[in-house]
Amino acid sequence: MLVLDETSNDGCLYLKVHSFTVLYLLIEIKNEIGTGKCDPTTQAAAFYAKFYAQKKYEQMLTGCNMPCFIIGLAGPWICILGAVYVEKPLIEPLTAFEPLIFINDRTHLEKIARLFMALHIGCNDLTKYYKSLSNSILKTVDSQRFFPYVGDFIYKEKLFNDPHKLIWKAGTKQGQKIIVKFSHKYNDYAHKVCYEIGKAPELFFVSNTINGFYMIIMGYVDGQKLYDCDDLDISEYKKIIDDIGVAISHLHSKNIVFADLRDSNILVIKDENGTYHGILIDFDWAGTDNVEYYPSFMNPDINWPLRAEDGMKLKKEHDMYWLDVLKKKYLIN
Repeated sequence: MLVLDETSNDGCLYLKVHSFTVLYLLIEIKNEIGTGKCDPTTQAAAFYAKFYAQKKYEQMLTGCNMPCFIIGLAGPWICILGAVYVEKPLIEPLTAFEPLIFINDRTHLEKIARLFMALHIGCNDLTKYYKSLSNSILKTVDSQRFFPYVGDFIYKEKLFNDPHKLIWKAGTKQGQKIIVKFSHKYNDYAHKVCYEIGKAPELFFVSNTINGFYMIIMGYVDGQKLYDCDDLDISEYKKIIDDIGVAISHLHSKNIVFADLRDSNILVIKDENGTYHGILIDFDWAGTDNVEYYPSFMNPDINWPLRAEDGMKLKKEHDMYWLDVLKKKYLIN
């Protein structure tokens, strides 16, 4: 199959949907890993992007995110990827490169068999999905195509442009504003402990891990992060930091360390009397004192407390260090 610049691929499965050709499986093959001047998965991903960037698909992309599987083969190695077209093409590996060489290892052979069965089922599901699309897909703009799950929420906007911050503002069918967040780790107990004393947003739900991520759903709170508040007076800053001190003391009484107590994780809110308060957000790093550990790949440009490093144990004194930093930054002229 060719696109306008005559780029081709090594194989594909497709079907016709309302006179449009849609892909549900792409294949790219190389003789060995490192040959052919391009990785097969990258080449297949580029073909997918070019295919749906053609002008004739412009209207269809407003109502469908064009899901497709990709197979990359390099010699006896296979990798499966998933592709969707949202605001731009998004391609992610679903497996590592797995060896297809026969080895006397029943566990590995069963793994490969499950891989191909899963791909077979997935392709069948995509075929059914595309065949179910109505003509209206060509006439409507469906913003929910960016967020195919979970169906009970209406996604409003992403809260940050940073691609590493997976946080969205959403709403329920009843009109309640919520925040939906995805994180590799989350301490729901620490969050609930702070909510009980009014020092965190209400937590509604934390899922089990899905492909390495937790899905966290909490109440939306109208406020500003502390580092964005540059027009408050000393007494207002003091009230905010006192609130955070209360939250940290409460966590410490439960033997919990908040860990990442920078001003980017403090939300400033105003009550009905016009008084400012501080609450904690982002409980990703919170954990048991002297038991749980800091994550890998901490930002080396930040002045972390002594021994707050990749893989080191969480310490209550690290929270106290950050409280001192906050006081020096906001309470000393």
